[in-house]
Order: sequence, then structure tokens, then C-alpha cells
Amino acid sequence: MVADTDTYPYFGDGSPVRAELVRTDVDFETQLVAAMNMVNAYGGGVLFVELMSEMRNAREFWKAFAMAWTLVVVVYLTYGLYVYSQQGQFTYVPAVQGIGPHAPRTAGNIINILIHITSAAMYCNVTIKSLYYPIVVDRFKGLLLKTRKGHFVWCIMAVVVWIFPFIIASVIPNFGDLVGVVASLFVLQYTYTLSVFFVIAEARLNAQQTWFEAARKCWIKSIYVFLCLVATVLGTYSSIRAMVLDVREGTTPSAFSCRSPAQPR
Repeated sequence: MVADTDTYPYFGDGSPVRAELVRTDVDFETQLVAAMNMVNAYGGGVLFVELMSEMRNAREFWKAFAMAWTLVVVVYLTYGLYVYSQQGQFTYVPAVQGIGPHAPRTAGNIINILIHITSAAMYCNVTIKSLYYPIVVDRFKGLLLKTRKGHFVWCIMAVVVWIFPFIIASVIPNFGDLVGVVASLFVLQYTYTLSVFFVIAEARLNAQQTWFEAARKCWIKSIYVFLCLVATVLGTYSSIRAMVLDVREGTTPSAFSCRSPAQPR
């Protein structure tokens, strides 16, 4: 199967498309960045507790979770396998940037923007609520959200929560590198590492033990936390190194640039 330069103007120079079950020509660092992208795709499970609190009947959550998770896995795997089978090593992240013709690629970008704005608004609301009540109300004895001044503090926090990710995304314009860094530093910790670490901490408090005794008693969980930390170090290093190489080789736009990563120089 040969890549058509008219169909993929930014990818392919007439070289054949390779779609392999196991890639043998990819270095270990690239594989780690790909693994961090997978962590990002299936991370965020701790937000399910916050989403349950928004439901009128939390007991029905498991049904919504089962249907949503099944849909995500089926669509994610089917779409990913199809795109990779057609584009092989020319597959781009996000995949819509791998579409050659301008019109469908632009339509895909518009849909992508709308989807991400919707998800960002939802996650922003959950994030601020997770920060406001434990920190502003409980820790600093601040005003409740139903008061006028509480609404003012909420609005300030919303602006900060929106500006901070925008700056990070503008500094790291390559989507794959950005996802790798965020997944290794944050998603991996909040979804996998800290959840098990808190179980060990709770066992330590209940048994009135030292950290060493609690870790030895919960040795399987301790090994799990250790492996997560190792994955954090390796994933962060690989993502940052990939970022540096992309900038050095000119395959990614400069910071705060409006140029698409798939657009040729």
C-alpha cells in the first residue's frame, strides 16, 4: 500500500505505508510517550466520584458508567485501528490532522474544537468545585458559593483555571508531547499512584503503624506505587526529550504560534 501524496500532502513521499501489529523500528522513548498517551486516554477515574455527586440518584451511576465505558472502548479501538491500518507510520495525533484535503480536515477541526470546549467546561466546573469547597470553604473558612462574594471568588478561580491550561498548551504546541507531559506528571498520579497510596496511608493510620510497617504489610500496593513512580520518571523524561527533539528538528511550531503542527514550513 503506497501513500498518495495528493491524499496526504503533508505526509508521505511515496514511501509505502507500514501497518504492523508490533512496531520494531521505534525506540523505547517513543514507546513511553505512546504509553503516556494511553494513560491520558483512560485516566481521570477519580472524577467519577465528583460526577456521582451531581446525579440525583447516585445508585444509577454504575449503569451510565458501564454504557459510557463500553462506548468509549469500542469507538476508541475501532477508530484507532482503522486509522492506523490506513495511514500506518503517517498517523498523526490528533488523527484529524492526518486528513489531506483541506475541507474535511477543517470540518474535523471545528468538531474537535467544539467537543474539547464542551469537555473543558465540564472539567473546569468539577475542578473548581473540587478546589473551592475543600480549600476556600473548609481550609480558609471562606464564603459559601451561594453568597455574592462567594460567586466573585468562584469567577476569579474560573478565569485562573482557564488561563493556566491555555498558557501550557501554547508553550507546548505539539499535542502528543503535551499529552505525554500532562499524563506522566498529573494523570498518572491522580488516577493510579495517589489512589493506592491513600489506601496504604489509611491502613497505616488505622493500625497505628510506621510507614515502613504499613508498606511492608501492603507490599503488593507498595510495589504498585513504586512502579507508578518509575513510570512517572521515565514518561516525563521521554516526553520532555521528544519535545526538545521536535523543536530542534523543526517538526513542531514555536511557542504561542498559530501555525498548525501538520502544516509544512
